[in-house]
Amino acid sequence: MEFLLAIIAGVIGFVLAYQFNPKLKEFSEKFDNEQQKCQQLEQSLETSKQESTDLSRKIADEQQRSQQLDKSLEISKQELTNSSQKLADEQKKCQQLEQSLEISKQESTDSSQKLADEQQKCQQLEQSLETSKQELTDSSQKLTAEQQKCQQLEQSLETSKQESTDLSRKIADEQQR
Repeated sequence: MEFLLAIIAGVIGFVLAYQFNPKLKEFSEKFDNEQQKCQQLEQSLETSKQESTDLSRKIADEQQRSQQLDKSLEISKQELTNSSQKLADEQKKCQQLEQSLEISKQESTDSSQKLADEQQKCQQLEQSLETSKQELTDSSQKLTAEQQKCQQLEQSLETSKQESTDLSRKIADEQQR
């Protein structure tokens, strides 16, 4: 404020002196020019102060935003680490499942082979059973034929015994006569 009063007093003094001295007129013009420059500089200073305040606010906002982004980046890094670990776990689990699947496929192939072997063995046993049944039927028929032959031989033997007995009786009768 004192500076402003000094400037006003100086201006009044120059105006009065201006009327009395031509050199003073030139000095007064220079003073006016300097005063305008001073006012322009003051305005520029105010503008610069305002811009500086705005820039400070923007810098503070950017710093806050940067901190938030840093926090978000840390969270994202942690999530990425967690996701990577989960992916690794899932890949490991998938490999284990693939190995289990391969083992199951091998076991299935082995079981299928065993089943095929058992079916073939069963077919062979069925054929052997059929052959045995046929042989048994044949043996049964042969036994029946042998039994019939044996009965016929027994009957022939009985007949021969009867004839021999009859013949012996006849001989004995003849001898008695």
